[in-house]
Amino acid sequence: EHLGLGTQNSLVFATSRPVATIGLEDVVIVETPDVVLVCPRNRVQDVRKMVEKLKADGGHEDLL
Repeated sequence: EHLGLGTQNSLVFATSRPVATIGLEDVVIVETPDVVLVCPRNRVQDVRKMVEKLKADGGHEDLL
């Protein structure tokens, strides 16, 4: 569930709890059981880099 006030052109995905946003534009928010990813929509291509970093920093490859 997403509760937004003045948030537009954004993707908010959460499975375990509501996410509330205020005044955001062009962002992606993804909540998993282990991590919350927040990034500008124009940087979603970097998600793969973040997954690689999580793997290198401690075996968190299953987070995203």
